[in-house]
Amino acid sequence: YPGNCGYRISNTGYYKNPSCVQQTLNQNPTINISQWCWCSELDSYTEAQVQEYLDAVNIIEQQNPNVIFVYMTGNAQAGGAPGYNRHLRNNQIRQYCINNNKVLYDFADLDCWHDGEQSTYLYNGENIPIQHPAFDGSECHHSTYLSALQKGKAVWMLMAKLRGYGGNLTIGNKISVMQMFCNR
Repeated sequence: YPGNCGYRISNTGYYKNPSCVQQTLNQNPTINISQWCWCSELDSYTEAQVQEYLDAVNIIEQQNPNVIFVYMTGNAQAGGAPGYNRHLRNNQIRQYCINNNKVLYDFADLDCWHDGEQSTYLYNGENIPIQHPAFDGSECHHSTYLSALQKGKAVWMLMAKLRGYGGNLTIGNKISVMQMFCNR
């Protein structure tokens, strides 16, 4: 992204102070899709902090009707209490997208599935999705080539669907389109 916002807009500049997003969109009127990606923030973010993200992106979205804003879940790498919190926050984002007809890139779900198998761990008697062991490694920073390939295919399918390939997205498909490459 050019301009005063730099080439990478952090959460501080994207949804906590959306002027950088608006400035970038104003300076680049051909941009028609925008997405901000989580790292590990959801391991510790509260429900209120995630709601701040959802509300802020929705406001930016309403101000830019010609831009598709893609919401996103965070990764599924953490276990234990942080992983449980991450699971709750990802579910919060999913439910918001279902309730409000938003486009969702379900990164967490992609992290958890490989060859039809979902990886989970037990926390307080509940099975919590966690990154599949097939994706453990650091070939690509803190990921693997296999994980990157799966997520890349999902991005490709999302972009194709947003352009009308195979029909328009519906509420259900907005959640499930990213799960098409999870080999369930």
